[in-house]
Amino acid sequence: MANAAISLDTESLRTLYAWLDAVPLSRPKRNIAEDFSDGVLMAEVFAFFVPKLIDISLYKEATDDESKKNNWKLLNQNVFSALEIRLSDYTIIQIADAKSGIIEQVLWEMRKKLQDSTQSYSNSVEVVDTNAGFSIKEMSGISDIASDRGIWKPLLAELLGTVILVFVGCGTYLQWGKPATVDSFGSIKKESTLTETTSSLQISLAFGITVATVTQAIGHISGSHINPAVTLGLMIAGQIKPVRSILYIASQCAGAVAGAAILKGVAPEGGGSLGITVPHEDVCSGQAFGIECMITFVVVLTVLGVYDENRNDVKGSIPLAIGLSVTACSLSAMKFTGASMNPARTFGPAVISYIWTDHWIYWAGPCAGGVAAGLVYSSILRAPKPAPVITSDVPAPNDPITKSDAKDIC
Repeated sequence: MANAAISLDTESLRTLYAWLDAVPLSRPKRNIAEDFSDGVLMAEVFAFFVPKLIDISLYKEATDDESKKNNWKLLNQNVFSALEIRLSDYTIIQIADAKSGIIEQVLWEMRKKLQDSTQSYSNSVEVVDTNAGFSIKEMSGISDIASDRGIWKPLLAELLGTVILVFVGCGTYLQWGKPATVDSFGSIKKESTLTETTSSLQISLAFGITVATVTQAIGHISGSHINPAVTLGLMIAGQIKPVRSILYIASQCAGAVAGAAILKGVAPEGGGSLGITVPHEDVCSGQAFGIECMITFVVVLTVLGVYDENRNDVKGSIPLAIGLSVTACSLSAMKFTGASMNPARTFGPAVISYIWTDHWIYWAGPCAGGVAAGLVYSSILRAPKPAPVITSDVPAPNDPITKSDAKDIC
């Protein structure tokens, strides 16, 4: 994205500061959290004071949680970034859920920023798109993590989601005998050996449906990566900061180990492997690496496509799209490599079973595929950002606005 400078006159900033100063932050006279939860009121405020930063027509009346979050994501991307304020995904979720005290913190932060600006800026101030020059802490995400007290929630969601994925998905690998029967004397007769195996179709459907189910359950909390390769792809595409990525991957690996441990604890003796993935004997290491790289590329590309905030077309069901991509790739590569596509999913059973045959393939291949998908999507396939349109009925920033006028807007 090109870095465009936006000129804002001092009077616009002063009137915006006056409005913020008039908002009863410490003792709200009405429920501020509810008023601002849909993002529309915040958009109207910016359109009134700093119309150069916003196209009010992009902000629709919010009828559900998803549309509320979309409005706030637009504000975060188009307006707050220009004011050098960045909201984390978790903060946006809390605002949309009308959590008490969150929007007050955001407004207070704006007030502090503008207090310095109105004192030091002269006739005009240049607010540069903050994608241009981050500090090391901002680029790595350290500052976001340090200020996000609720970081534990998405990390817990990633851990729990990976537990479910490994327990359910890898559970389909277990071998079972024929069902127990009752003889003429009423005694239960069981088969002594476990011989019933699971087909590739059953395994592929189990993983695909589980991924879709988990995405539906925790997607609103963490994005439901449940896969280090997906996290890396999103990081390369600029959707998640490096430090948060590291924490996500650690949670995913811990969840995979926990899921495999639970599965081993409830599985019958001699039930077979815990879903360990190893290449077929006729597939060399290089071929296995290439297969894992390609199928992971497809899955991560799908994730990036369905989560692209700039898309205006009908996306359909996000969990279903991701789940179907996992199922299709599993069916394609199951007989060659076991179709891992997920380093954590292979890591968990490997730790519990202590089987590390060609384990590096299931880290190198999927991670390479995820990084490649992130590069391709962010540089070529990403939907263009909607161009801002300034409507004629928006007040000009130079119009005189008093503190009492600003108070009436809220």
